[in-house]
Amino acid sequence: MVGAGLALVAAVAVSVPADAGYVGQFHVALGDSLSVGVQPRLAGVAAGNRHTPDGYPNQLDGALRKAGARVRLAGFGCSGATSTELVAGGRCAYQGAVSQLDAALRFIGARPDRVSLVTVDIGINDVMRCLAGQRVSTPCVRRGLAAVRRNLPVTLRRLRAAAPTAPVVAMTYYDPMLATYPSTPAYARRTGAVFAELNGIITAACRRTGARVADVAGAYGTTELTRTEVLPDGRTVPVATARVCRWTWMCAAPPVGPNLHANTAGYRTIARAYGVASGLPTDWG
Repeated sequence: MVGAGLALVAAVAVSVPADAGYVGQFHVALGDSLSVGVQPRLAGVAAGNRHTPDGYPNQLDGALRKAGARVRLAGFGCSGATSTELVAGGRCAYQGAVSQLDAALRFIGARPDRVSLVTVDIGINDVMRCLAGQRVSTPCVRRGLAAVRRNLPVTLRRLRAAAPTAPVVAMTYYDPMLATYPSTPAYARRTGAVFAELNGIITAACRRTGARVADVAGAYGTTELTRTEVLPDGRTVPVATARVCRWTWMCAAPPVGPNLHANTAGYRTIARAYGVASGLPTDWG
């Protein structure tokens, strides 16, 4: 994910675990910074982001293994990736492949009967750049949404063809900018409309291609602006705002926040949504 005031993790060469001697199944994960567990650096050090082992793919795999699955993560995610970069490349490097999608398809093709799950999160970076400075650039949003509408069906269709027996699951997004509500209600309504359209595009792409939808937006209560909760600081805010504050770093004080990435509890919420959508047995105890 990228956004105003949010430092990126430097682009790096992405490698996946070797499977020499391993005879179990793989969870192939594609996506943006959420797929690699990005969180802000701790207070007291330079501002910026870091990869963590607490992302939703890792937490989901833990729940799958606890339920009895023999599964290992093959992660291809790239922090900051757009839907175009996932398909065509241009941000992270993959040995022997031109893009994240190409690398994942090559990996699946080499062991098609050993992929038990494919997860994808992509699309927010196509529009997040359009929401900077508490302003919404409509032309920018139109271009970003058009890119997701063009690229996501291609991505899901190719993954489904490569792994026809595995669940292929994409996610809807929470709206991190709801952290500013109710102090900026007009802006929050506009970003809410952007995320509603983005999530509609993602859901439609899944339906057309036979992929499944992890309802992360629903888990975060992204459209819940009527019911309220009380934050630890005593403020009464809509449920959507409370959950963004609770499960991301958007309400954290500088230099850690505001940062739109999920925290460990937020990644667990995302992982659980993927688990439900996958239909695979999980144990979250």
